[in-house]
Amino acid sequence: MLRTLLPALAHCARRHVPLLASTVRQRHAAGRLFALPIVFAAGAVAADGAKRFPPTAADISKIMLPDDANPAGNVHGGTILHLVDQAGFLAATRYCNQGAPEEPLVASLARIEQCEFHAPMHIGELAQVHAEVTFVAKHSLEVIVHVVAVNPLTGKSRKTNTARAWYVAKPISKLQQPAVHSAALPPMNYASATEEQAGYNRYVHQKKLRQSNEEAEAVVKACASVRTDMMRLHLRPEEKVEHAVGASASSLVHLTLPSDCAAGGIVQAGVIMKLMDNVAGIVAARHCRKNIVTASLDSMDFHHPVHNANVVSLYAWPTFTSARSIEIEVAVFAEDIRSEQQVLCNSSRFTFVSLDPQGKVATLPALVVTTDEEKARFQSGQSRYEARKQARTR
Repeated sequence: MLRTLLPALAHCARRHVPLLASTVRQRHAAGRLFALPIVFAAGAVAADGAKRFPPTAADISKIMLPDDANPAGNVHGGTILHLVDQAGFLAATRYCNQGAPEEPLVASLARIEQCEFHAPMHIGELAQVHAEVTFVAKHSLEVIVHVVAVNPLTGKSRKTNTARAWYVAKPISKLQQPAVHSAALPPMNYASATEEQAGYNRYVHQKKLRQSNEEAEAVVKACASVRTDMMRLHLRPEEKVEHAVGASASSLVHLTLPSDCAAGGIVQAGVIMKLMDNVAGIVAARHCRKNIVTASLDSMDFHHPVHNANVVSLYAWPTFTSARSIEIEVAVFAEDIRSEQQVLCNSSRFTFVSLDPQGKVATLPALVVTTDEEKARFQSGQSRYEARKQARTR
């Protein structure tokens, strides 16, 4: 659908440069209705003579149904992450196509900053997701996403999630060409110089925090160790130690299909994040043996795109526990079944909490670490836990 929609929108933008405002209503594959306001405006001219364009936004809504929930009835964290990426993708793609590029551009998620889960969402509630472009660099743009749960019966609402994401864009005909660099983006018109500088500071900060090659190699090494331990315990279950790393480590394999893709046969980042939350949730449930919910997601860099018909293998293992939370690392590999080439696509850490029958956060068992590698990961997790606590009290 995007292959026909985006060229048509770009053509309209060329014909109506001063102002084009229209609302596109399209039905999701499951029959849900989205109202998508799309605005193209004439670019403002800044003091430096460059034409600048207004920020774009996107709003999507979805009723939470039983198939969106975990076994305990809370809406699955992966469902929310998928919605976050859908809204961010729309806002970013709209912005990239301002200025009538020679060929329509399609945005893809390059990095997501820490995503917080402020409150759970429940079956029957309406998820309202708002995404807005807040800063644009030469080849990437920042999108802020807010998620609100609305009770359709009472009208009461509450904020459930916030996330900050960075997107890049490529021409739609070159999405399958990894050697093609991200497209240059039109500069944005800011409300003030202070707002622009604050956005630039965030851009510089997130560049420093991107996962290095050394960190990615460390994830691959840790994953190999966990996989070996998982295989050993599968063959010798009598050696399993309760609440140890290997006792709850889990894996998941998924064949990507056209329904997982957005445009050009590229799998949506939200699909991958949902799978990651799935396998992390299995680890948390195995460790706690209680109802668990996602509390937060650390920053995540997408190193390689995942394509249609790839085999995606996910591995997850616990790294740290506090009295009431568990940190779980997840690594995602994509394999081209024709060449058998497998690459690390991305990795991140999820934090889960356990809930008692009344829905309150409960204590959970301590993680048993035995090897030097497990102890080192536990200490690193403890440092991150303390840093997050300090950040919340500021």
